[in-house]
Amino acid sequence: MKSLYIGLLAILCSWPSSLSAYAQSCGCNFTITKSGAYSPSNFNAQPGQTICVQAGTYTNLSFNSFQGTDSQPIIIKNCGGQVIIQNTTNAVAINFSKSKFIKLSGIGDANVNYGFKVAGTGNNSRGINIADKSSNIEVEKVEIQNVQGAGIVARTELACDSTTWRDYYTMSAIKIHDNYIHDVVGEGISAGEPSYGTPKTINCNGVSVSKFTHLIIGLEIYNNIFERTGSKGIQYANSPDAQVHHNMIKNCGKVPGSTTLNNAVAMNGGAGGNFYNNTILDAEGSAIVMFGFPGNQMIYNNLIVRPKGNAIFSDSRPGSIPDTYLRIAQNTIISPQNEALKLYSSIHNYEIVNNVMLNSGVGKFISPLSSSVRINARKNYLNGVVDASFYENTSAENYRPLSHAPVINKGENLSSWGITTDVTDKPRPNGGDFDIGCFESASAVATYVPSSCDYTVIQSGDYSALNLSAGPGNTVCIQAGTYTGLKFIGLNGTANEPIIYRNLGGQVIFQNTTNNQNGLNFDNCRYFKVTGTGDPNVYYGLKVAKTGSGGMGITVGGKSSDCEIERVEISNTGFAGIMAKTDPNCDSTTWRGNFTMYNVKIHDNYIHDVPGEGLYIGNSFAAGGMTINCNGVTKVVPPHNIYGLQVYNNQLERTGCEGIQFGCSVDALVHDNTMVDTGISPFDAYQANGIQIGGGSGGLCYNNTVVNARGTGIIMVGFLGNQSVFNNVIVNSGYNGIFADSRSCSIPNTYLRIANNSIIGSASDAIKLYSLIHTHEVINNLIANPATGKYIVKLGSPVIVNERNNFKTLDISQAQLNNPSNGNYYPIVGSPLVNTGENLLLWGISFDRDNNARPYGSTHDIGAFELIPPGG
Repeated sequence: MKSLYIGLLAILCSWPSSLSAYAQSCGCNFTITKSGAYSPSNFNAQPGQTICVQAGTYTNLSFNSFQGTDSQPIIIKNCGGQVIIQNTTNAVAINFSKSKFIKLSGIGDANVNYGFKVAGTGNNSRGINIADKSSNIEVEKVEIQNVQGAGIVARTELACDSTTWRDYYTMSAIKIHDNYIHDVVGEGISAGEPSYGTPKTINCNGVSVSKFTHLIIGLEIYNNIFERTGSKGIQYANSPDAQVHHNMIKNCGKVPGSTTLNNAVAMNGGAGGNFYNNTILDAEGSAIVMFGFPGNQMIYNNLIVRPKGNAIFSDSRPGSIPDTYLRIAQNTIISPQNEALKLYSSIHNYEIVNNVMLNSGVGKFISPLSSSVRINARKNYLNGVVDASFYENTSAENYRPLSHAPVINKGENLSSWGITTDVTDKPRPNGGDFDIGCFESASAVATYVPSSCDYTVIQSGDYSALNLSAGPGNTVCIQAGTYTGLKFIGLNGTANEPIIYRNLGGQVIFQNTTNNQNGLNFDNCRYFKVTGTGDPNVYYGLKVAKTGSGGMGITVGGKSSDCEIERVEISNTGFAGIMAKTDPNCDSTTWRGNFTMYNVKIHDNYIHDVPGEGLYIGNSFAAGGMTINCNGVTKVVPPHNIYGLQVYNNQLERTGCEGIQFGCSVDALVHDNTMVDTGISPFDAYQANGIQIGGGSGGLCYNNTVVNARGTGIIMVGFLGNQSVFNNVIVNSGYNGIFADSRSCSIPNTYLRIANNSIIGSASDAIKLYSLIHTHEVINNLIANPATGKYIVKLGSPVIVNERNNFKTLDISQAQLNNPSNGNYYPIVGSPLVNTGENLLLWGISFDRDNNARPYGSTHDIGAFELIPPGG
């Protein structure tokens, strides 16, 4: 027994020292450890001292008759973790009575955002009650939920004690901020008695007494979150100078299981001041109601979305001041089920300025009670629909306007009203004038900034001048996410200021299974650039992951021209990766001579695993034209030409047909592309090549790598003439390494220069030349291991071939390359390729496959690579 007593004594003696340690770490003068009522008789807290409530669970806490000062309030805070107050006995969780200059703060533990949590109370009880002539109270960092009455109540009920009457008592400086109040049966916050202009009658010892309830001077409610309150999120009254701002009020006004709907915010009799920078979402009734506002007050910079009643309702009552104003300005109101503004006061002057009001459920935006209601409405933007293309991200309730929105710089400057910021505290104006609505645009000025988004696309579909006013110098951002497809129609930049289309915030993925639907399509567009450079963390910011049968990854058609496509990945399409051409049809403006495509640049893309061509550019029927039927009449019409085609730095793998096919491209530059495993499943046996230079094409084809083409590595069918194919590496072609012939569109007495290529391991002949009208100059090529043993094959003796300085061998080891079995075809020191070629600087061949300068030594090396010895 003695040992048990000693053990208990040791525990009891250790408890105060533990509390003392906590109190010391929290900076406490006094520490509460159990539920109940506290007053100066428990501990005589003085101004500037701190009362700590030890972390744990309590049924209730009451603070009576504590008095701080204005400069030295008494602070009540949690210590050692979260303080939870919970009961089912109808007791107020935290009560203040006859107390003044008190601050209740849940900041006592840095690891807990809300240091006080009211987790539930009994019927009709309150979370926090500021009553019984208390004043100058601040409440912060408290979470309140599952309360069967209101979350926070601040008022002293009118009583027979005359010191509770308006003439003798005023509640001052109530600050309620940074709290989270949700899932309560009553109001989130209720401040002040709703009656104002009419006295309240009470019975005092059998005598009826009518008196006015007290005022609250200096009420501030800000930075709070309210969700799912049964009654209003915020109700305040008798508060002539209230400042209510920066609150989030969401899904407020409905008691679970009840059909009664309440409003989100109620400014009852005597509630004045300013209501600004708040967000009200999905109010179960009206968003804001004003019953008897005094006057000379403002509601501004608020975002109100989808209220089931009105957005704002106001009227006058006894106590309202005639000939004063209510300014409703710079608000954004979206989809109210009733009127946006319902205005019933005939004694006030309404000034309705710079508001956005969209999609009113009853088709009325500003609805006065009668003609006697005085309304001065100006610079508002009213529209029956919500056009998401005008705003940054409406699905995330972000209605900040894009620079093409009709609200940009269209508002009145309201700086004289004290409005100098928007709902997110961004300075106003950001351009020449205020933007209309609660948001100031992030890119309001008209000056083009490359990194900015002038427009943001967030959903699949067609975009034209009807819903996207993009023009020269604009950037159209496509928000990261998955789309079935996008089509841009008739949108034009200029040569110096193209329209930029880019990803935003991550990778944009196009995916669909609909037949003949493309991922990204441009129709009748000119001067534009498609780029996947919108996020530095994603190299290919645009990705076509799948299209249905016949669908392309990207198409540039409908007489589109002057475009650039970069940093796009394309796979698993229904047909080609990128198609750029307008096939001639019965519209004569699509025919050659009436339409020309210019300046097509396709570079730095990754195209793989497509059943058609990787790149299909220009029409394939330059020579004979296309046969079409127009109103029963058959005619042959010529396809358009392309001038200024550039295709470079693209990676193409496992294409069903050619990696790159281009036609009607008069002066094309096709270079520095890599193709591996092209033509693996062609729809035609002759469509299995690496690069196909189609009819009517000319220019230069150089510095490309073609490996494992199932057909010919580089094939020219009807090339124009006066063109060069050089510095290409062509390995293991399934047919010829290089093939060329002429067609009716070819130009007689011109040249084809095949120079400094490395052609290795062709399954048929290395070079096959069939044109009778061109002069072929075959110089400085490495030609190794053709399966037929034939290096250069002519159709017949009339074919003119000038052949010089080629290294031809059936044993590739004779070429002395670095490691050909592993794809390394660089010559080594001592190779017979080094310094044995002809100097071709006059042909413009001044570099090799790796863009190293030629010649490095005395003259050009043979093959695609110039030897750069160690240390060189």
